[in-house]
Amino acid sequence: MKKVFCCYLDVLGFKQKLSAKSDSEQADIIKSLFSYLVISIPENLIRQSGDNIDKEEIDLDTINTNSILISDSIILWTENCEYQNVIEFIYRVQRLMRNCFVGGFPLRGTISYGSLFHNEKNIASKTYNHYDLIVGPALMNAYKTEINFEWMGCTLDSECLEEIIKIITRNNSSFNFEVDNLFKENILVKYTPPRKSGDVETLYTINWVDPIIQGLYNKSEIQNQFMKNINSAKLAWQDKRKIDNTNSYINFIIQQKLVCNFIATKVHIK
Repeated sequence: MKKVFCCYLDVLGFKQKLSAKSDSEQADIIKSLFSYLVISIPENLIRQSGDNIDKEEIDLDTINTNSILISDSIILWTENCEYQNVIEFIYRVQRLMRNCFVGGFPLRGTISYGSLFHNEKNIASKTYNHYDLIVGPALMNAYKTEINFEWMGCTLDSECLEEIIKIITRNNSSFNFEVDNLFKENILVKYTPPRKSGDVETLYTINWVDPIIQGLYNKSEIQNQFMKNINSAKLAWQDKRKIDNTNSYINFIIQQKLVCNFIATKVHIK
C-alpha cells in the first residue's frame, strides 16, 4: 500500500437512467459516460489510443492519475503525492465534474487521503480471471463520506485538506497556503455542503461552476440536467432535495463572484 489522494464519485440517478432501456441503449449510455472520463483524464486518452498516439508530444513522466469506472461509480487516485501531480489531480476532478454534468451525468463525491493498494495485473486461474484490485482506507473513507451528502458536488475531507496544505506550503516556501492557484483561482471553495444526517460542517469543495454552468443556472436548466437521468415525469423528493441543494451551491458561487474561468472540455498533455 502507499499514500495517495483518492476520489470516489457516484453517478447520481445512473440506475434510473439505465432502467427500461434495451441492452444496446444501455451500452450507448455507458460508452457516453466513459467518453467523459476519457476526455477529462488524459491518462485514459493514452490508454485508449495505444500506439496510435504520438508519444513524442507526451511527457510520460507527467502521467499520474489512475481511474476506473465500476457500474455507477468512478474512482480516481494519484500515483504519488508530489506537488504538481496533486494540483493536476484536483483540476482533473473539477473538469470531470463539469463535463459530466453538462453531459447529463451529475456526480457526487469526496476526495480522501490515505493508504491504497492497486493491482491491475490479470490474475488467471483455471476457473476465473481477476483483473483489477483496488482496496484501502483512502477509498473506503471517500465512499463513506460522499454517500452522506445530498447534492451534486465534491468535497475534500479534513485529512485530505491538511495534506494538501502541507504539500503546498512545502512547495511555495510560504506558510500561507491560499497563495496557491487552487485557492486564488477559486478551484477550492469553502462551503457548508448539505448532509442527510450528522453535524453541520464547513468544508472545502471542488468548484465546478464556470460560465457554461452559470448559463444553465440562469436559464433554470439545472433541474433538466438532473432529469436526464430519471425515467419518470414525476420528481421524487430525494431528487428534488439534491436539485435544490445543487442550485443553492451554484447560486452561492455566483453571488460570491467565485465563478471559474471556462473549464476546458478536453485536457491536453504538455
